[in-house]
Amino acid sequence: MSTFSAAHRRRVCSLYRRALKLSYNWAVDRRLWRLKATRIQAEFRRNAVETNAKRVAALVAHVESELERHAHPDPYIHPYRPGGSKYQRNVPPDASFTFKEYPSERHSPADVISRD
Repeated sequence: MSTFSAAHRRRVCSLYRRALKLSYNWAVDRRLWRLKATRIQAEFRRNAVETNAKRVAALVAHVESELERHAHPDPYIHPYRPGGSKYQRNVPPDASFTFKEYPSERHSPADVISRD
């Protein structure tokens, strides 16, 4: 049984995911990124067996500082996500927005042809 809490596992998984996303932001080619991602995965797996709480806290703090230090100034944003180039490009108009009817477009009852 693991000595660390579920919150700690979520934090480490979040760090791993952030590290992968950050490396993807700096990647020129997906094949090069894949090599970097494999190295990141190996480093996380190598440190997964650590049981000393102080050492684990130091490792987590080190990874967080490295992520901050290597932050990309212009990270990749998927086009349809908030901040992306296609986000809300063709948004339907608000329901409260309606066109007013011009008087010339109104039809009088005499204009309507009844079919008896």
